[in-house]
Amino acid sequence: MDLPDFLTRSPDGNIVVPGRRITLYDIVCDFNEGQSPEAISQNYAPMPLATVYKVIGFYLDHRAEVDAYVQGIRDELDRLRATGNHQTAAEVRARIEARSAARHGAGA
Repeated sequence: MDLPDFLTRSPDGNIVVPGRRITLYDIVCDFNEGQSPEAISQNYAPMPLATVYKVIGFYLDHRAEVDAYVQGIRDELDRLRATGNHQTAAEVRARIEARSAARHGAGA
């Protein structure tokens, strides 16, 4: 998935807001749970409200890709919980992103 300048891939493979540890996964999950952009901005203070709106706009414009990314993380977390493997969400996301990149070629 091509990312705009307000999102980037961290070294561990997560899609994050540059300069912050807030992930695309976190913002999308909060948004889909019914939180307003204002509430999301406050949850991750000092996250500018304009940035939250940009991320949500990106999500809405690329919903199928982002939903697949989010679902992949959830599936992997569920699988790990079932097996008793207690990796961090960051480790899970990094593995999912690596598999996705391998499937779709570098730069996917």
